[in-house]
Amino acid sequence: MRAGFAFHLGNSRGRACAKHPAPTQNRESAVQQAWIQRLIGVLAVLTLALAPSPALAQGNEPSETELLQDFVHYVRIDQYELAADMGQQLLDRNLEPRAFVALVEDALRGDEFVQAVVIARRPAINAELRRVADELDRLYEEGRRARARDPQEIARNIELLTGTLRQIILGRERLVAAGEYAMPQLLEAFLQTDSLALRNAARRVMLEMGQQAVMPLVAALPQLDAPRQELVVNVLAQIEYDTWLPYVRELQEATDSEDVRRACARAIRMRLGDRTIDGDVASWFYDLAERFYGETREVTAFPGEEYQLVWDFNPAIPGSGLAATPVRTEVYHEAMAMRTSERSIRHRATRNPAWGLWVAANFSREIDTPPGYENPLYPPDRREAMFFATSLGVDTSQWVLARALDTNDTPLALRAISAIQRIAGAGDMQEPILFVDHRGSADRRPLIEALTYPNRRVQYESALALARTQPERFFDGAERVVPLLSSAIRDASKRFGVVIAPDAERQSVLRRLLEGEGYQVIAGAGLDEIRAPLSDLPGVDVVLMDVESDRVRDLLGRVRSDPRLSATPVLVLTQGANFAQVRRRLDGDATVAVRRTGISEDEVRATLATLVEEASGGPISPEEARQYATRAIDALRDLAISRNAVFDVADAALPLIATLTESEGQVKFRVAEVLSWINQQRVQVAMMEEALDAGGIERIELMEQVANSAKRFGNLLEARQIDRLIDFALSAEGIEATAAASLMGALDLPNDRVVPLIISQAGQTTTASR
Repeated sequence: MRAGFAFHLGNSRGRACAKHPAPTQNRESAVQQAWIQRLIGVLAVLTLALAPSPALAQGNEPSETELLQDFVHYVRIDQYELAADMGQQLLDRNLEPRAFVALVEDALRGDEFVQAVVIARRPAINAELRRVADELDRLYEEGRRARARDPQEIARNIELLTGTLRQIILGRERLVAAGEYAMPQLLEAFLQTDSLALRNAARRVMLEMGQQAVMPLVAALPQLDAPRQELVVNVLAQIEYDTWLPYVRELQEATDSEDVRRACARAIRMRLGDRTIDGDVASWFYDLAERFYGETREVTAFPGEEYQLVWDFNPAIPGSGLAATPVRTEVYHEAMAMRTSERSIRHRATRNPAWGLWVAANFSREIDTPPGYENPLYPPDRREAMFFATSLGVDTSQWVLARALDTNDTPLALRAISAIQRIAGAGDMQEPILFVDHRGSADRRPLIEALTYPNRRVQYESALALARTQPERFFDGAERVVPLLSSAIRDASKRFGVVIAPDAERQSVLRRLLEGEGYQVIAGAGLDEIRAPLSDLPGVDVVLMDVESDRVRDLLGRVRSDPRLSATPVLVLTQGANFAQVRRRLDGDATVAVRRTGISEDEVRATLATLVEEASGGPISPEEARQYATRAIDALRDLAISRNAVFDVADAALPLIATLTESEGQVKFRVAEVLSWINQQRVQVAMMEEALDAGGIERIELMEQVANSAKRFGNLLEARQIDRLIDFALSAEGIEATAAASLMGALDLPNDRVVPLIISQAGQTTTASR
């Protein structure tokens, strides 16, 4: 590694004393010397910067050690392109993470690598260098973790716990760094009876681990004998995380040992203090399941890592009996929420919200499972989540829907509505459900609440589900169902976006970007500026914000407080000193993405696509829109035929008329069929106008629906339309003439209106006979 050069731009010897001024010649000499020193220093730095690696100078391929040293050296002297090149060459060697850690420790002194990475990651330096530094740092951290978690390394570090003071400190630090991975061997050391010193040392390490010791210990707790249960409970009592409380409470009620029971009571009292012990064991496990489902920090052992550990205990396993199953972080919290919900249900099966939470977690497991990943805790041969959701009844699915609405979880809401559609009847919609969760209880009608949820898929699906039940009694919110169904016919494929940016120029840029992705856009400098046009939209698919980082929290809070935007995906473009803090705070929100203002338009588009897909299922595709239109027309037709008193299809008259004029083919004919059941003159007039302006098979189909309308509600046409019909009948031939005649008959026209047709036909016959 190259040595650095230090030089001074001036020193006390080169300065004149203010009290005793130096002669002019001496001052000039001092200035010249200072400039010479400065020039020598600059030339030295340039020489080092431009000098190739010794290995390259000799024509040899540089070693990993030389590449690493050069990377650090060029970062230090601000030669960022060279540093990035050295770092990339090092990455191209594909070193195993632990080998890279050994390389860093052998080639560098102290924290040189860490310091170089910190410098290289500064935003203004060089994007390519920042990427390379991130990759090298990730490799380094992976190597450190892998080495600390190696079972042989853990065994060696446990041996150090009974050595010299330095060995004890070193062993303890390494074991704490290993975390949960060290627990099987640590628990074995703690439970052995040969060395009291080792037991105490292992106990101190577990206490220092804190939360990472809890889940392995509680997994072992029920399977241990009474003396060892007491030992473990006493350790848990000193850990300042209360995730162990339900397990100790469970043991307190199940044990036959008075010593264990007293130890459990003492541990609970130490943790709760003077607080009252509320609820049974089932409610304690349910509360813990809620924390897992909410993915809170205290139930996440390895934040930011790809895998978490799920613990089991098997006495047949050599050593402590503990066994860990690595599970992808995306589905870990769902797995633990299901496990703790099951534990709650075993203690109390009735009136237990853990049933709903289990179904919600199971749906979320399906939603969050990475493509191609086989979950070891939920193998492929196990039944799908929908099987359990439907088998547990409509109240459970409505509980899941209520939870999804409360947490703005659009994918979960759609799964819950799908389950409700399969099993709900009219009676299920008449009475509210008692929704109980960790916050309290309330009467809820989740499917009706979903009609106003700020996602059009959820609105459409809930309206379709309610229409299918054919309710017989009116309820609050019923008036929204038919308009939503008519909107599904017309507006499902449209995309709507909102842009919030500080100035007109930036608004224009972002508007153009969204419009290029197929969105209809409203834009403004703030939420108040766009409230009026926002109220006219059937829904908003994405919000694109450009705002300084210190204003993100306030503006995002105002967006989320608007009911029309509370679950809408939001892409925040921001910059400023608080960028990293803002991004870190919002990283856990699946409906928000935070990026720097300066990223390219392609990066914005890619981020938008990913965000909308993950948060709301992506934009409604043309094929999906056609399916919604078909389902909505079928629902409206069924409501019309049944003459449902709660859902009045006449409320959809105007949008259906507009759809009739805009659509074609089967959609046009099916809309006309629905309109033929609406007893309004404007409807029959509009249908007739469309029929007269059409031709061929379209005219025949539309005349048939006008005839159906006339048979149900009588002749509501205008005189001018009757005249046009008769004129057409006079000139038409074949099946078109027959369709016109049938319509005239359905309209029950006076005989004098039909006479011209008869006389005309008779005249044609006479002429023909001549």
